[in-house]
Order: sequence, then C-alpha cells, then structure tokens
Amino acid sequence: MTTKAKILALTILLAPAGIAFGETASIQVRASYFHPSDGVFKEVYGGGTSYGAVLTVRLWKGFSLWAEGDFFQKKGRTTFTREQTEFRLIPLAGGLRYDFFPSRTSPYLAAGVGYFLSHEKNDMGSVDRKDIGYVVQAGLRLYAGKTVIFDVQGSYSTCKVSSSGVSADLGGIRGGLSLGFAF
Repeated sequence: MTTKAKILALTILLAPAGIAFGETASIQVRASYFHPSDGVFKEVYGGGTSYGAVLTVRLWKGFSLWAEGDFFQKKGRTTFTREQTEFRLIPLAGGLRYDFFPSRTSPYLAAGVGYFLSHEKNDMGSVDRKDIGYVVQAGLRLYAGKTVIFDVQGSYSTCKVSSSGVSADLGGIRGGLSLGFAF
C-alpha cells in the first residue's frame, strides 16, 4: 500500500474516534463549481457544477479530520474528430484540517490525499481509472445557532494520470458552498 493510500485509510478509520471521545462532528452537503487544471480536459469538457458531501470530526483544539466526496459529470467533444464523449469524476478525499478560531466564524485550512475514480466513454471505447492525488482547501465556516453550518470553501487538487502515452491531470480548482449540521 502506498503512503498516500495509507494516509487516506487512516483518515477514514480515525473519523469515528473523535465522535467516540465526545468531540464535535459535522456533516454537510455541497454544491460547487469545478474548473479543471488540465488544458485538454478543459478543451473537451470545460468546467461545471459538482455536488458532494463533507464529514468533519474535531480531534483536539482546532484540529479536525475531514473527509469528502464529490460527483462531477460532463459531456464534451473529442479534440480531433469532434465525436461526443462523456466523463464522470468522483474524487474522495480526506486529511487534516485546522480551524484558526474554532468559534461561530472560523477560517480554516486543510490538506490531504484523494482517491479519484474516473470514467470516460466515447465511440472509441471506455476507460475506468482509480488514482491517488493531493488536495488542499481553505474556507470559512459560519455557525447559525448551535447546529446549522454555512461553509464557503475553495480547493485545489491534483491527480496526474497517464494512459496510452497520454497524460492528464484530473484535478483543478473548486469553489463551493455547503450547508450542514453539527452534532
């Protein structure tokens, strides 16, 4: 198992530990705009809306474990033949987050690893991939009362892939809004 895979697995396994020790946890749903960083990816599919969910478990002081998953799907046209092609990306990420002022208004930074599941389908065939990459995130969490959370976040991810001599980056910039509940 690679180091990145071990970090992702550790994040997922430790999340329940924070809840068991009585620390705060939250779950959120998110809508965001995904702007891919790869030039060919942008040319074929462009950016678009993605949807997802976020789980955060406070560990100690401002430190939390964070895990998220998103869904992005888009149709496009191949660069040379202009044939229709479809792409689906499901990035699952997790890591460590730090809230600078764990209060009603809290800016934060997070960093971790991602497991990127992708599927591309066109007249030439289909390709399914599972690759590991990196994610960094910054945001501002706002509490309305004790349990309702509004979150504004931006992130950058990178996941370099190569297939049949063609390389691409499945990552990019994402900006989004979340609504959730703390418990």
